[in-house]
Amino acid sequence: MTSGDISVRTAVMIMHEQAVLGRCENLTVSAVGTHPAHLLEAIERYAYPLDPQKCQEIVALVRRDHKFHSRRR
Repeated sequence: MTSGDISVRTAVMIMHEQAVLGRCENLTVSAVGTHPAHLLEAIERYAYPLDPQKCQEIVALVRRDHKFHSRRR
């Protein structure tokens, strides 16, 4: 998902001790994993530095999203 030039990555982490992933096709998320290290690897792979303006844009997007979803309840 992108708003302007801010990319939002999504992840699904199955954090059960015996979790095992089967075959994953047509993923709609950026990362899937069964261990905290998988999430850390995804963060390392996709992360990039954010300047203060980008941080404020992200805060605004999150607030807008929360406001939208709170109205639907």
